[in-house]
Amino acid sequence: MAISRDEFKKVLLDLLKTDNSLREQVYSIITQAPPTKREIETLTREIKNLTDAMTKLSANFEKSLELMVKRMDSFENEMRLLREETAKRMDSFEKSLELMVKRMDSFEKSLELMVKRMDSFENEMRLLREETAKRMDSFEKSLELMVKRMDSFEKSLELMVKRMDSFEKSMGIFDEEMRKSREEFRIIASALGARWGFAAEESFREAIRGILGSMGFKVEKWEVYDDEGVVFGAPGVVEVDVLVRDKEHMLIEIKSSMSKSDVAALVYKAKLYEKLVGVKPSLSIVSPFVEDDAKERALMEKIKIYTRVREFKPV
Repeated sequence: MAISRDEFKKVLLDLLKTDNSLREQVYSIITQAPPTKREIETLTREIKNLTDAMTKLSANFEKSLELMVKRMDSFENEMRLLREETAKRMDSFEKSLELMVKRMDSFEKSLELMVKRMDSFENEMRLLREETAKRMDSFEKSLELMVKRMDSFEKSLELMVKRMDSFEKSMGIFDEEMRKSREEFRIIASALGARWGFAAEESFREAIRGILGSMGFKVEKWEVYDDEGVVFGAPGVVEVDVLVRDKEHMLIEIKSSMSKSDVAALVYKAKLYEKLVGVKPSLSIVSPFVEDDAKERALMEKIKIYTRVREFKPV
């Protein structure tokens, strides 16, 4: 597409206004001496090149403008479609908004009703708190009274527990005394039987040995043949019970009844024991029936007498 002379002038003037370098060159040409033929030819070539460049630029501009027009058409079409879509969505939005407004009206009515019910509920709660406070005051007074009664009950219970402990101890002591009494009764009965010939003397001795054993005393029978007749004045077998404790030796005569001669025999048994064993023993008598003259002889010989086996306490 060719450019007209007037268009060329217009373009050239625009270039002179905007392009400082070109303006200086033109000014230099004008102010200098008239150009030579060669310069004119060079200038002509430059003007021709410039004209060709302007032609190409104009062609490119037209193509760009045509492309822009097409894109504008497409943009307008898209905008139209967008407006239509937006109009549809706005209609739907307006309907949704209208529905929401209706629901908000319903919600406000429900909220108003709820506020009224809350007011009623708060009033009922206030009355309930007042009633509860009154009942709590009454409950606290009753609880305080109950605590005092519980304190009194605990004291009574504590006293009862102490009395029960004391009663249990008393019962324990009573049971022990009863057991001892039964044993003593059995011993006395056995002694009576042995004395009057209803039971053997050895059975009585075994019973006493058993009781002493339960008390922690190990009593053993010492039996030896007295060939010199120290005890009875003639050779014979001598028997006596012996308790050895902490290197101390004690001869114990256990009989259902003791006479003065029995005490004398015990003294001679002690002499025989000392002679054969080499230890001088202490003497004790365990018998529920001790004749008076036997007691006097035992006192003279410093022999301890135990008429009740539970009283037995070796030194």
